[in-house]
Amino acid sequence: MIQSDRTAENAVGKAAQNTATHGTELRRTGATRRFAAILLAKQASFWSRALGRGGGEALPGLLAERVAPQILGQLAGRLPHGSVVVTGTNGKTTSSLAISFILEGAGLRVLRNRGGSNLSRGLVSALVQSSRVTRPYPGEDIGLFEVDEATMPQVMQQVTPRVILVTNLFRDQLDRYGEIDKTAALIREGIAAAPDATLVLNADDPAVAALGLDRSRTLYFGLESEEVSARSELAIDSSDCPRCGHALTFHRRYFSHIGLFLCPACGFSRPPCQVCAQSVSLGPNGLSATISYRGRGEQLETSLSGLYNLYNMLAALAVAQALDIPAPTALRGLAAMRPAFGRLERFSRNGRQGVIHLVKNPTGFNQVIENVSAWQKRPVALVCLNDNLADGTDISWIWDVDFRPLVTAFPVLVLSGIRARELEVRLKYAGAGSEQTVVEADLGRALDQALELAAPGESLDILTTYTAMLDLRARLVRSGELREYWRGEAIS
Repeated sequence: MIQSDRTAENAVGKAAQNTATHGTELRRTGATRRFAAILLAKQASFWSRALGRGGGEALPGLLAERVAPQILGQLAGRLPHGSVVVTGTNGKTTSSLAISFILEGAGLRVLRNRGGSNLSRGLVSALVQSSRVTRPYPGEDIGLFEVDEATMPQVMQQVTPRVILVTNLFRDQLDRYGEIDKTAALIREGIAAAPDATLVLNADDPAVAALGLDRSRTLYFGLESEEVSARSELAIDSSDCPRCGHALTFHRRYFSHIGLFLCPACGFSRPPCQVCAQSVSLGPNGLSATISYRGRGEQLETSLSGLYNLYNMLAALAVAQALDIPAPTALRGLAAMRPAFGRLERFSRNGRQGVIHLVKNPTGFNQVIENVSAWQKRPVALVCLNDNLADGTDISWIWDVDFRPLVTAFPVLVLSGIRARELEVRLKYAGAGSEQTVVEADLGRALDQALELAAPGESLDILTTYTAMLDLRARLVRSGELREYWRGEAIS
């Protein structure tokens, strides 16, 4: 019996020793892989920028993940103040930028995937760029990660955020996402992997508000204003209750399906907001609103225009509240904010100013059109439509865009991009005559032509899908009229 006990004891001891040795070897292997991954990724980023192939937002991360598959979690887990994840259809980049200004104003060093590469490889690229070979972990205090909706389940397997922000859910890239229900399910799967995170949700979006039904740590933002209301009946993407499927009723609708809603069947309704906007004033050079923040009225002032940007600001303030940042600090950060790349970004040429508006789905397009056509009339606008993979190859969504205000506001519309001819047909049905539209497929020539048609001292509004925006920016960078988005503080 004694001998058996000794044998068992020796076996257990040997097993424990073997396990410890194996664990040490695994840790060494992991550290070696992480070292190699960081070195390889940094070399890829250097050569990408040196050769003018971009800022190195995706390839370095892709290479690093192949060498060290767990590197995302390993590096993100070393951030002293944790991380914030931002997802949703529209507003991710602008909301992330707004949050970064707030966090930096609070004295924190912020790491974010500023290039807009929001798959896991983009997050890894940002983390690797911040790390050193001699210090294999990021040097910032807090991570701020813009995450693609479909990538949420994958990212949440490694990242454990303090806060998850969901901005909104609209139809977008139908060939990739399908309907809103599918997108909501992907996000729900992602947030389920982070049960301790605080959810920051758009209370006015039924599909987003429903994500917080079974969560105790939820903070809502929204609008309670008599000054604004929806102008178009097009592109109402989510009219059914996400709980029971019955048709929702709206007490007030701000745009698309965003508003004060109620399900008459099950009682699901727009939840009370912790961060709420009232007394809203929208103008061509910015917006203002009275904001309820921790139960007190605060005044928001920002140079960004458009109702959609008010929601982006509310989202950023709600994240600030979730992180216990005082209102004065948060509002100062928003006041100092400048536009993200391709989102109300401005450039000048020959006394004319261009303003770039990114559009990618019916709701976003409608909001931009409403914004650019509401103020002083200008002689020309440039509209660019691509159907590359990053844009979404299905462009049928343009038939859900209300182009009539654009046709009324601009005497000349220069059309460009891969699908310029389809855009011409769509505008014809919106009332544009053949003399009003100019089709030029080449983006560079279209930009030159539109700027020539603009009067000196006037602004040229450019409404463009994603890859066309990147192409236009690249041309403007080469001519010295814009900087690479990865240079400087105010671009994402």
